Amino acid sequence: MRTLRWARQILALALLCAGAFSVPFGVMWWLERDGGEPEPAVAIPVYLPSSYPGSSGSAIPEPEAEPAPEPAPLPFATPEVQEPATVTVDGLEFVVPTPLLDTAAEPVMIDEIRAALQNSFYLPVSDAALELPSVPQILQAVGDPYTEYLPPSEFTAVREDTLASYEGVGLLVGQSDLGLIVTSALRGPARDAGVRPGDTIVSIDGNLVRALPFDRAISLFKGEEGTIVTLGIQRPGEEQPVFARVARQLITAPAVRVRILNTPEQNLGYIRLLTFPVDAGEQVRDAVTDLLEQGVEGIVLDLRGNPGGYLREAVEVASVFLNVGIVCSTEGLHREPEFFTASGGALAGALPLVTLVDGQSASAAEIVAAAMRENKRGTLVGMPTFGKASIQSVIPLANGGGLRLTTAIYLTPAGNRIAGEGTRPHVEALDDPLTRKDEALRKARATLIDLIERGVQPPQIHF
Repeated sequence: MRTLRWARQILALALLCAGAFSVPFGVMWWLERDGGEPEPAVAIPVYLPSSYPGSSGSAIPEPEAEPAPEPAPLPFATPEVQEPATVTVDGLEFVVPTPLLDTAAEPVMIDEIRAALQNSFYLPVSDAALELPSVPQILQAVGDPYTEYLPPSEFTAVREDTLASYEGVGLLVGQSDLGLIVTSALRGPARDAGVRPGDTIVSIDGNLVRALPFDRAISLFKGEEGTIVTLGIQRPGEEQPVFARVARQLITAPAVRVRILNTPEQNLGYIRLLTFPVDAGEQVRDAVTDLLEQGVEGIVLDLRGNPGGYLREAVEVASVFLNVGIVCSTEGLHREPEFFTASGGALAGALPLVTLVDGQSASAAEIVAAAMRENKRGTLVGMPTFGKASIQSVIPLANGGGLRLTTAIYLTPAGNRIAGEGTRPHVEALDDPLTRKDEALRKARATLIDLIERGVQPPQIHF
């Protein structure tokens, strides 16, 4: 009965397939940098707090245009279980947070978490791990970076992640060794405060980002509208971190952006998919319908910076471009192997296609990318994807929090595991976030034009 109860709780909550990164808290700044008339550049100052050594409160100059040296890595401290640890960087103290737990409810919560791991985790969990006396110790012994406890506030945020708007700062970020690298900034509070692509967020309200799980870090951007969050920024060309105080605002976050990439000879379609919410397949299908009505000869599907979302939506998006074929398969200790195939009726099943990816394309985005590549559907352009090949579910706990845990892994159509490696593109292309033009998109567009002119979609790999 206990197993059945857990199974019902899991099914009652929407499966956050391939979503350990959560649905992104930011949305892509909609001005394609190498198309249309550029906006006038505006220099927006970022101010150091008066307590920063050597600061006079003056604006920070813009970085030099030439390539800058790599910033020195920040020291890392392993967090203590009982008390927050601190680490000093250039005379400033940053907090290394501990796992957030409701200590009053911990005895009950430990039993709930033990049961969830026994009944739902994708691998066997040893008795030695389950018998450890605290939740942080148990989860550390499990050894899965995507299995974590969510306190009530974060559990609520997870359930709201599929909404079209949220209260935050308007950034799209990816992971880096130093923290969170900004890949795009929406017109909004963070961009107005001077945060821009290429910056790395190293601290949020004094919390050292690199010591946090990805979901935990991005949850710190969110908060009540009008409240202030202080971002510590490591900027290319700057030796020391700088700081920006950003007022949270209501951010509208549509998942799909669509446009025409006009060229003298061809009419090309462009679809940017930022995440995989509950209606991603429908949104992409509608976008393709609009593009076909405008007579496009080929499509660029841009999955860069997409951290994933729902498995079923990845299958639906792939089915817009695939008439037949396996999209992916899943396997786990407590679930039968399952194969997901294209649903049929692809709107753009024969249209020349380029799928654009980068190192922050993860989870559901990688499912689509691998499905296109291994079904020989178009050409993959960009950089190797992130390499996250697991599926998470969130189980509610009695204290109002939740346990996010890995319940399965997915395999590519050919049965390959891409964890830690990602999917490699056919054609390598990398965008420099410090330039206004989008080099990767230009390469994708040129590749698509070549496919249209030659009437074939070659599988060769070019590096």
